[in-house]
Amino acid sequence: MLSLQRKLNEEILIFPSGNIDPTMTVAELFADGAFVIKVHEIQNYRVKIGIEVPLCLTVVRKELLIEKEVI
Repeated sequence: MLSLQRKLNEEILIFPSGNIDPTMTVAELFADGAFVIKVHEIQNYRVKIGIEVPLCLTVVRKELLIEKEVI
């Protein structure tokens, strides 16, 4: 499980990894069950979130992706 902290209006992106089979169906993606997004803690305008997704998906804080695109 990946744990992240987010403030108001900060975003998390979930998208296919580079190694995903392009012919994979939604049913195959969810074959092992639902994705899990769990709120672990709320404190001082911050939320601590746990995320469980298949390895064929990538989870990233949006600001990291934007920094990579700019460089």
